Amino acid sequence: MGTVKVSGRAHDMEGVPVRRVMPHRTCRAIGPFVFLDHMGPTEVPVQVAPHPHIGLSTLTWLFSGEMRHRDSLGNDQMVRPGEVNWMTAGRGIVHSERAGDLSAPLHGLQCWVAQHREEEQGESSFQHLASAALPRFSSEGVDWTLIVGHWLEQRSPLNIQWPTFFAEGRVQAAETWQWRYPSSHALGVYVVSGRLTVDWHDGEAMTLAPGELGAFPPPESQAGPVVSADVGTHFVVLGGEPLPEPRQFDWNFVSSDPALLAQARADWIAERFPSVPGDSGRIPHPAEKSSG
Repeated sequence: MGTVKVSGRAHDMEGVPVRRVMPHRTCRAIGPFVFLDHMGPTEVPVQVAPHPHIGLSTLTWLFSGEMRHRDSLGNDQMVRPGEVNWMTAGRGIVHSERAGDLSAPLHGLQCWVAQHREEEQGESSFQHLASAALPRFSSEGVDWTLIVGHWLEQRSPLNIQWPTFFAEGRVQAAETWQWRYPSSHALGVYVVSGRLTVDWHDGEAMTLAPGELGAFPPPESQAGPVVSADVGTHFVVLGGEPLPEPRQFDWNFVSSDPALLAQARADWIAERFPSVPGDSGRIPHPAEKSSG
């Protein structure tokens, strides 16, 4: 895959307006990241009833507002700005997302990270990291928060299965930087606000506006891209080592094996997935809606 620019599309997430950025027909994955939603900002309360996942880890990263996460493992956790919710589905998990404090608009990102083929049928798990646990540092005019993996010689304490990174940047001074990272890693840059330009040494720089994602292949050398941005620009970088096999989707299910997708669909329709303690209801699979 060469360099690609993607603009998010308006989407409805159980009543909450989101900008769906990935997957896109021109960008199916960036490293192990296979899904990116930009939520809000919105004052619409989140009421996402229990629903299932397989074969992926979900990452929730909020800029404002809060959400209550409950899952079939018994976890009941409020997630607030600067905190990490990382849920790993393995062979199957169910969770819900409900509104918390409504005094601030809900605004943030949700990502799916595909699990390695050897882990797709593993145990489910959940990690929550408080804000104080995350590395925060400044580098060349950017204030960084490292959420997942390894970035700019810093490392997050989050326990992950595959070489992956996700970091938030806020530009405090107008400078030009060169990002260096492993030559095996793909890079994505998503702009929340402001404007950022990435020069990939291919003779044509890519300028990204709010709601736009730039996807870049692994660098051919350690030089890395040259980046500049307006003061005040708010963005995230994400990516990592690409998975060796492509991933397929069926609704909220991700897998390298179509048979696992079919089994998960049948199990959810037949209500064989575990329930979420303290929460009720379920979101039907699209096949149930169409057949009803």
